[in-house]
Amino acid sequence: MIKQTNRDLGKATRRQYYYNDAVILNYEIIGSGNCNILFIHGFAASLDSWNNIRDCFTESYRLILVDLKGYGNSSKPDDKAYSAQDQAVILSEFIKYLKLENLTLIGHSFGGAVSILTFFALKDNKLINKLVLIDPTIYLEKLNISAKLLKAPLLKHIIMYLIPDRLKASFTLRFIFNKRKDTIKEKSIKFAEYLKQPGAYKAMLRSAELMVPFIYNILMPLLNKIDIPVFIIWGEKDKVLPVEMGIRLNKEIKNSELAVIPECGHVPQNEAPEETARLIKNFLT
Repeated sequence: MIKQTNRDLGKATRRQYYYNDAVILNYEIIGSGNCNILFIHGFAASLDSWNNIRDCFTESYRLILVDLKGYGNSSKPDDKAYSAQDQAVILSEFIKYLKLENLTLIGHSFGGAVSILTFFALKDNKLINKLVLIDPTIYLEKLNISAKLLKAPLLKHIIMYLIPDRLKASFTLRFIFNKRKDTIKEKSIKFAEYLKQPGAYKAMLRSAELMVPFIYNILMPLLNKIDIPVFIIWGEKDKVLPVEMGIRLNKEIKNSELAVIPECGHVPQNEAPEETARLIKNFLT
């Protein structure tokens, strides 16, 4: 079931997709082109993470921006179904419900892993014809320090309940961005707002707990089976997932291209939006 809200977002239309009684996805549609692009955000993010580049595509494409289960304004049920594969199952049903064809998936970080698994969930339907992976979480054999803190029983409760939301948001963003202090300040305010929502912390914890080694073990055997064009974008100064991972991924996925953005961290669409949009548009055309 889909419900459309009355909120005016300029050219965008905000809607809700009811996967079941417990899982309701918040999403937006913008643009009216014949080709569809589904944007899939990363860990602890939301559809707002695409704000800096989405307007670059609205004249030629129909964009669908979605908050994954547990993030943004989507529902955050207290269950254990927060793995990349769980998210892919929901998104595959979402895509079929909207009857999206001629579809490109653009996934960032955790959303990159979700994009690949969504492609395989729909492979027989042949709805997805291109993948764009931005600093995707593929070769994650161990957790970075932020995710480790979320898994530590005592520390995670201290982080959740004693440290102010703005401070948590600023710490996280300083780790993933390279230099953009203005972007960090802007994003930390929005990030803190989402952290205040009921169930937000538990959803993040569930995702962190299921991220390793699940993603690595599930995705590794699939990489050489991807049979559609793939474009990989990586930030040269990514401290979360080093650029060497992008080089490795480019070698393991046939029909793939790799572009490395200089002096850029883990979130190219926010740190280098013009260059990121240009690279994606060149690939799509």
